[in-house]
Amino acid sequence: MASAKGRVKVGVEVHGRGETKGCGSCSDAAVPVRVLEVNGSQAVVEDRFGRRSEVAVDFVPEARPGDVLLTHLGVAIGQARETHEIRG
Repeated sequence: MASAKGRVKVGVEVHGRGETKGCGSCSDAAVPVRVLEVNGSQAVVEDRFGRRSEVAVDFVPEARPGDVLLTHLGVAIGQARETHEIRG
């Protein structure tokens, strides 16, 4: 869904109903990132600007290098169903 400013808001599917929403606490949108490396419950990821960071993957234990995850506050909260090029 596109916002008034033309940006795409990325959310997480809610209870398998096909609805997407931002964070339940702050309503921020999730940030898509590509997984570069997985080390236990942590993953090194890269956003569309090439910035790398570590995120917790406890909620997405099947995460593998190359996957696109949706993250919020340093935590992977879901896996993107459609994989678009995230490099800007």
